[in-house]
Amino acid sequence: MYSIIVMSHGDMANGLKDTMMMILGEQEDIYFISFTPSDSIEDFRKRVNVIYHSIEEDRQVLFLTDLYGGTPNHVATAMKIAEPGRVEVLSGVNMPLLMEATLGKAKVLSDIVEHLLEQGRGGMIRIEPALDQNEEDE
Repeated sequence: MYSIIVMSHGDMANGLKDTMMMILGEQEDIYFISFTPSDSIEDFRKRVNVIYHSIEEDRQVLFLTDLYGGTPNHVATAMKIAEPGRVEVLSGVNMPLLMEATLGKAKVLSDIVEHLLEQGRGGMIRIEPALDQNEEDE
């Protein structure tokens, strides 16, 4: 079993939360944290630490970040370095990845992390070829 912490620059994390709730309803053990222009890196790190340390110690934690190399990703990576057996970090969060991760929280995180990556990648679809395929099917 694992908990999820979604972190982004600006308000993206809250937008993902709103969309996820429209589709899946209210969810437990998932947290959303925005790194805003008014935040210092240290203030952001402190907010993340408060949430991270509020999660039961026997639960794994999946960090989903918006941008590889950005501040949210650096903070999450520091957590993984500190507790590599407990923490996984995936960068480039999108709605298919978030939904799959949310629906899979009862599983062992290390067992499904590769599946989650595939879901995130698979959520990107170029519409033009998809439209061509639909026309061929008709």
